[in-house]
Amino acid sequence: MWSFFKRASKPGRAEMLLVELDDLDPESQDSTARQLALLWSAFVDEFGISQFVQDPSPEHQAYLERLDRIIDKSREKRKLELGVYYYSTALLRLFLEARVTRDTSPTARALAERLVWLIERGRELETDSQQDADPTNLRVLKGPKPQSLGPKRTGGRG
Repeated sequence: MWSFFKRASKPGRAEMLLVELDDLDPESQDSTARQLALLWSAFVDEFGISQFVQDPSPEHQAYLERLDRIIDKSREKRKLELGVYYYSTALLRLFLEARVTRDTSPTARALAERLVWLIERGRELETDSQQDADPTNLRVLKGPKPQSLGPKRTGGRG
């Protein structure tokens, strides 16, 4: 039936990915969200989620194999700046596997929820950055940049 899903997920891989995503610093999470939003848009434009799940084809297998290659090549670099490619691709790959196999386990639901949240976050961040770059966006900064709330320094050179 789903012969193109040759590479089955190893047990615990999804759970490990979710834990690693939780452990990312906020900047890395945002970068991953942006990358995942782009990846998702490209996927939907090329295949559409319903068609991908209901009507498997050799093109679908080729797409999954491309995702697998990206995951394999970027796995060792996931703790570096390039980690966004690993995390976004791995999350999409595991999500697609769960959808195609009709997995409704709590882990599959958690993957889907995380995927949706990150895609929405990525879109939100992209919208914000586009608004900031728009010359008609006339945000006025009032007053000086706030000081940090660190301890007040006393004394020093006067």
